[in-house]
Amino acid sequence: MRPPPLPDRSTRGAEPLIAAAAIVLYLGLSLRKMAAYAADGRFWAEDGMMFSKIAAMDAAHGLVMLVHGHLTLPANLVVVASSLVDFRLAPFVSTWLSFALQSIPFAMVVAFRRELGLAWWGPAVFAALLVGLPQAAEVWANPVTLQFHFTLAAALLAVLATGTGLRRHGSRALLVLCGLSGIPAHFLAPVFLAQAAITRDRERWVQFGILAGTALLQLGLLTYSGFETGGDRSLRPPLWVVWLPTVSHQVLGPLFGIGLGDQLATFLRSVPTHNRELLVYALVCSVPIVALALRLREDERLSRVLVACAAVLVVASMVTARGDPTHLVSSWSGGRYFFAPNALIALYLLNLAARRPGIGIFGLIAILLAAASLRIEHYLGGPPWKQEYEAAMRSQAPKVNIWPGGWTVDVPPPRRGSAH
Repeated sequence: MRPPPLPDRSTRGAEPLIAAAAIVLYLGLSLRKMAAYAADGRFWAEDGMMFSKIAAMDAAHGLVMLVHGHLTLPANLVVVASSLVDFRLAPFVSTWLSFALQSIPFAMVVAFRRELGLAWWGPAVFAALLVGLPQAAEVWANPVTLQFHFTLAAALLAVLATGTGLRRHGSRALLVLCGLSGIPAHFLAPVFLAQAAITRDRERWVQFGILAGTALLQLGLLTYSGFETGGDRSLRPPLWVVWLPTVSHQVLGPLFGIGLGDQLATFLRSVPTHNRELLVYALVCSVPIVALALRLREDERLSRVLVACAAVLVVASMVTARGDPTHLVSSWSGGRYFFAPNALIALYLLNLAARRPGIGIFGLIAILLAAASLRIEHYLGGPPWKQEYEAAMRSQAPKVNIWPGGWTVDVPPPRRGSAH
């Protein structure tokens, strides 16, 4: 195996400028993506349900409210904060606090660029790819999907060095928050366990212990609530339930976008019926995944951990997904499960480009960038909050329409001294 290149010292003095440029680009692209709801904010689907329940509680009970039988502490924190302001401003607070929290993984990538093996341009390209992922529209700036961003943060903690002093304690605190954000981050426990066993690093054992502890807490809460998971889940699905959604979301979606990618994915849905021609089509679409797997045999630890985290998250999410598994063979349905894995694969490609630059890897990144640029403005729409709020206040309606169509939020009782 070729040794990794020596650290690039030529840009050391420009690190603040590199970080600032990446952050400005990330914020600019995010504002473009959020243009339809940046000014007034929005409630997204289950956010309205959470707000209606938490607004009727005191803040302490709101923080520990269970969603589908488990604790989603960061989401609860955001919704509690939004319930403390005037109802008209609540979705604005919810949206922007969610955006601030979801930006933690990107901040980690910027702060630890060198440790992640990225070139000076890596964080800026990662910003564009992250905002332009086909799955980003579903998980952008809303509390209920913060668990997927904290899962990405947990994966980065598995990749990065454990550090010492303040960094070590900060990583522990962040990992606790990741475990309390929901269920998905716990799928990474085997990665932390494997690293602890291989490296015999005491801090890796501590990290695994943190995830194991929060997993036991979440399992206890699920047991207490009667496993109220929001739908049927199968832990023994057929192989295609993992294979075909992976091809759809990690190959067709990023390359061709949601529209065309979903049309191409519809052909894959006939593979389980043993259609031979479509089986060949599915195998051809799987070539990038196979090539990545073969490539990893000669790669370094960081790359292997990045891809291992992505693979574990995909398999675990698909195996435990609820409902009819065929709806996952799509470039949009169930996309939230693939947001963190695709972000990790993007990081791997950027790491590879920095270590072993070549026309092939740069060509692939250019294709992904071109595809991502077409999706920067893509968001899942709904009625404007200001318009719906004012209409509900005029008619004294008990509910306000939120995003997407068909979802509503209850109008909370007015506070003493409140005008609404």
